[in-house]
Amino acid sequence: MVAISSPNTFVGKWALSIVWLGSWSALGVIALVRALNEPDGLWTMGPILAGILAMLLFGYFASSSFDWALADEVLDYGTYLRVRRGAKWEQVDFSRIAKVTCSLGRTRAFRVALRLRTPCAFGSVIRFIPRIDFLSMSLSPGVKFVDDLEARIEAERRRTQAPRTTQATQAPGAGSGGNRP
Repeated sequence: MVAISSPNTFVGKWALSIVWLGSWSALGVIALVRALNEPDGLWTMGPILAGILAMLLFGYFASSSFDWALADEVLDYGTYLRVRRGAKWEQVDFSRIAKVTCSLGRTRAFRVALRLRTPCAFGSVIRFIPRIDFLSMSLSPGVKFVDDLEARIEAERRRTQAPRTTQATQAPGAGSGGNRP
């Protein structure tokens, strides 16, 4: 068993969202208090309050779409992955994974998406932040990780879906020693 998700998922998933939303909320409260204490405060602070509200909404929807849906932990067991989000665990066999993609930062993969053939408890796409060796000399170790995972998934899929030819399924006369008309 190997952990392939980053141990810093909490930071990317929750801490940054809390800082973003908390900062804009604090600015909004300060602007609202100032606007209510001045005679024409709502008129002068209105555009600022609207901008703060827009940034809060943007942060909320961006976090709910991209960050809060991330898996907390992904463990690689060789032929399947165990995925945890919150208290819920799901086993995902390699044969259920249709495609592995990554979205890149400047030099590192920062999100990996597993697109599933059949949905699981977390939906048809599982996203996580991969574990990256920052001391690596490679420019993009995340891409190498994704390529390796994709190759292992394809090998496992071929192994489990290999057509098995037996004497009972062969056409008459196609086996060794058969009589041909």
